Amino acid sequence: MATRCAESVILDERIENPVCGTPIVQIRSIEVADAVPIGEFVQSLSLETRYLRIMSPLKELSAQESRLLSQLVDTASARGLKRIGGDVLAINEPMKVFAKAHGFALSRSHDGPTLVRVELRLDCQRA
Repeated sequence: MATRCAESVILDERIENPVCGTPIVQIRSIEVADAVPIGEFVQSLSLETRYLRIMSPLKELSAQESRLLSQLVDTASARGLKRIGGDVLAINEPMKVFAKAHGFALSRSHDGPTLVRVELRLDCQRA
């Protein structure tokens, strides 16, 4: 029986080693047919586990990310948007710090306690 994982390989059936009779594990590349079982596996994980397992925690936010956010804010403002926002995992401290440092207000998300709402008003003068 194959063991599904969110890695770049699949641990396939345990095969008995013909030399000494001990089980061995065959490792193979992920194939198109693995998409559904892997998707089901990922969906079975909690939001926190997905974050910790699939999304590497952000250790440092670079100047490039700040420039990208600045361009996004400038474009949204130029198009007449009054605010931009999104939801961030409550455990994602680096992202919350990043958002605060760029003028975003943090509040409770309407989607539950595992999320924090970040929002930047564009109709106010930015510092």
